[in-house]
Amino acid sequence: MQCITCDTVVTRALQGAGGCRPFGANHVLPALVYVLHHPRWNAVKLGISNMGTTRLADHRRDGWLVIRTQYFELGADAYDVEQAVLHRLRNEMGVPPFLDATHMRYGGATETADADLVSPLKLWGLVCQARDEIDSEAA
Repeated sequence: MQCITCDTVVTRALQGAGGCRPFGANHVLPALVYVLHHPRWNAVKLGISNMGTTRLADHRRDGWLVIRTQYFELGADAYDVEQAVLHRLRNEMGVPPFLDATHMRYGGATETADADLVSPLKLWGLVCQARDEIDSEAA
């Protein structure tokens, strides 16, 4: 198949991804899921970024610490993991977004949480759990 947005050719169907997105990570390129912690704001953040971008460096300049990253060959898989974790946080655990857009020069306020409600390592555990669940569904 060929993406009608970016002309990238993909060799397998991207479940629910629909190829590229007009913003955010490109679903057909390699990407990272990352977990960040901002000690001064007592916040954690989940996000995705394609390889080779300045996204993590931009967040580091704003005081975020990189806790862990997970590589995915396809941004679509990273996106699926991110969405599964956000669903679990918001709908199953009742953890609301913590920061607003004024705190986030590079976007992503809706992917933040109060570190008192979910620690950085707990958030990373949710990433690993979602990754394993998605991997087992694909098998």
